[in-house]
Amino acid sequence: MGIKSNLNRLNRLINHHIGLGGNVHAAVNDFNAGFMTPEIKADLEAGVANAKGEMQQMPAGTDVLTLPAGNYEIAGAKNNPVGPDDTPWIEYEIHTAGEQRRQIKAVINTNGRTYYRTVHTGGTATSGTGMWTYEPFPIWNGAATTGTLTFDPAPLELQNGIRVCYRTKTNQAGTCDIMGTSTGSGAIDVANLPDDNTLQIQIYEMLVSFTAKSLTIQQNKTVLGYPSSLAAGTDGEIMITGIYAI
Repeated sequence: MGIKSNLNRLNRLINHHIGLGGNVHAAVNDFNAGFMTPEIKADLEAGVANAKGEMQQMPAGTDVLTLPAGNYEIAGAKNNPVGPDDTPWIEYEIHTAGEQRRQIKAVINTNGRTYYRTVHTGGTATSGTGMWTYEPFPIWNGAATTGTLTFDPAPLELQNGIRVCYRTKTNQAGTCDIMGTSTGSGAIDVANLPDDNTLQIQIYEMLVSFTAKSLTIQQNKTVLGYPSSLAAGTDGEIMITGIYAI
């Protein structure tokens, strides 16, 4: 074989070994040194990003119930907490454990609403919490003693019901939880002991009902308790100051 043929042969070998990769580059494993595969490189970069607290952007349709542990940013993820119409960026913090258990925290970037979900042993989507749960978030703010109060956003898919924040004319403040996933009704009752020797007690009562879109104040009355009788007081002594989805 001539010198030229040998040089061409060596050139092909070098190009194959250095330029093209090939089987000569054995992948590293737990026992032997070797080269980094694309999968190992992706995992390593993901680990570095997670260590820095960086979010990995993933494409729409990515299933958050199958992602490995890490921090992700996805719009339109499969199994997201918003539903099929999900469009905003959502940040996901995923922790995994043995036997396919996982904990997921999701924060909607546009409004900061926070959701949680767990998957229990075996990895079945209906295990653990079986659905997304959320921290209470405001759906109405203001001051109202009568009328219909429209939620924002609406309509809502409520997890448990609503939490009504209120204040009375005599500066008693509190909250009242009213249960119902789509509709519900309840009463806010507050007693006051006035600084009046002729009046033993005042009872404020507000009756409300709600749908997925709004809350309606149906009644807002006061009953005055005297030593020997009851009488109607001034209406509108309870004021709603806020409503939360719970």
